[in-house]
Amino acid sequence: MSVNQINTAMNKNLQLSFICILLIANTTNLTAKCLPYASLRAGWTFANKDCKYTFTANTMIDSNCFSFAWYSGKTLLGTGKTYTTTFSTNDTTEYKLVIKNLCDTSCKDTSILKKIGYKCGTKCNWNAKKAGWTFANKDCKYTFTANSMIDSNCFSFAWYSGKTLLGTGKTYTTTFSTNDTTEYKLVIKNLCDSTCVDTSIVKKIGYNCGTKCNWNAKKAGWTFANKDCKYTFTANSMIDSNCFSFAWYSGKTLLGTGKTYTTTFSTNDSAEYKLVIKNLCDSTCVDTSIVKKIGYNCGTKCNWNAKKAGWTFANKDCKYTFTANSMIDSNCFYFAWYSGKTLLGTGKTYTTTFSTNDSAEYKLVIKNLCDSTCVDTNIVKKIGYNCGTKCNWNAKKAGWTFIKKDCKYILEATNLKDSCTTYTWLNFGKVIGTDRILTYDHKGKDSVEICLKLKDTCKNCDTFICKTLFKPCPVGMDKRFNQSEDIKIYPNPSNSGFEIEKLIGKKFTLTIFNIMGSEVKVQQTENTNSVFIDTKSLSNGIYFIQLNFNTTLQTLKIVVQH
Repeated sequence: MSVNQINTAMNKNLQLSFICILLIANTTNLTAKCLPYASLRAGWTFANKDCKYTFTANTMIDSNCFSFAWYSGKTLLGTGKTYTTTFSTNDTTEYKLVIKNLCDTSCKDTSILKKIGYKCGTKCNWNAKKAGWTFANKDCKYTFTANSMIDSNCFSFAWYSGKTLLGTGKTYTTTFSTNDTTEYKLVIKNLCDSTCVDTSIVKKIGYNCGTKCNWNAKKAGWTFANKDCKYTFTANSMIDSNCFSFAWYSGKTLLGTGKTYTTTFSTNDSAEYKLVIKNLCDSTCVDTSIVKKIGYNCGTKCNWNAKKAGWTFANKDCKYTFTANSMIDSNCFYFAWYSGKTLLGTGKTYTTTFSTNDSAEYKLVIKNLCDSTCVDTNIVKKIGYNCGTKCNWNAKKAGWTFIKKDCKYILEATNLKDSCTTYTWLNFGKVIGTDRILTYDHKGKDSVEICLKLKDTCKNCDTFICKTLFKPCPVGMDKRFNQSEDIKIYPNPSNSGFEIEKLIGKKFTLTIFNIMGSEVKVQQTENTNSVFIDTKSLSNGIYFIQLNFNTTLQTLKIVVQH
């Protein structure tokens, strides 16, 4: 080989070495740009809720550099970091996420495949079968209960804490004695269909049952009271009460702090209120929250207080009449009377007669016919009545008679004396005797009203029986003013007033006394044959009318009953 040939060969080798070095350099740069997708955290996960599956691509380094496409086989399903689909059959399908590097077109795409099994058909649709579970707590004893399911004989239930099997069956009970939070899992197996994949339902339960943080032992809780739509919420008194703070919430809104919170409603609605209690003496204690849902009817149409909803009752000889209050827009309301759950009658009034000694609750239910959104209101009253054998004065033949002997009267109660009955004889409220038989020396010139008060001390009931005794020894005065039947008084009983007639035009003073002898009204009259007396201001009861004609006193009796 000549020198020129040797030089030419050397030059070719140098060029080839340079090209190889350049290729190696370029390959090194390419590798630097196209880092392995695994190192970039490429991948995807999926979540299932009620057979609605959401596929989500992992967040990647330099995330702006990548695009994501979802495939089932060769079918493009969608693009972007997430893809959602809902299954309604029982099957298995492969899904593919294709990731492309937008910042370096020389980088190859990567594909990540996952095979997903789903049981969402008729037999294995756990949602359609109402699979699930609830728990209840009483004094830190928790009871977990699986929901009742369709074809319930086909299922087995197993309870887990982590991987530890706690028990089998529809219920599981445990008692906590610490302050903590634990996840519990119910695994349900379909025994009638072996192709069904078991379902697991996990719940996280927080409990405060340690010595210091046992909220149940500390009687944590709250109550509320309503007066005219002004609601007062009150936290329970707690052991070591100085250790606790109280905060009231509606949703996430803080309403106030302290043991009480007051608010006034003006609409018809319901709302949840929450009391959060914090243990200031033990920072390790988890706060407890106590939520209550309160319904209120305080709007214009449904404000029962504003409409004066209510009822009263009246008793006459053990015949009780219940009467609903007159209400605004009265044509809009329906009234129903109940004893317990028994419907007694409808309408504004209900009447019943008692024949025993007892008490009973009666309820008036009022419905707003003009506003279907109104919640009915219930007004309950407890009524005590003494209408049985012992207090049935008619059955005891209560009453009294008298005989006149010279100018004296012998008064005698008609019922026989027993250990429960007491007797009180009254003349204008003044006690004149307490025995069953009384001798009364009438020394006055005019007729008098004598009342016998009978009291049953065993049943605490009483009755008044009044009669008029006429002047026993006439002294020659006009007979017209000696006997009460000569003067006419009507109506008796009286509602709003009564008329006195046959007064033959003489002046007199009219005085009204109640049954205890207290003066309740005085009226001077002119020469007249009749006079009207207004009784609207008098309460129901027996009254005595004394007519003073200067030289003569006349006594009458009137019953006022509105």
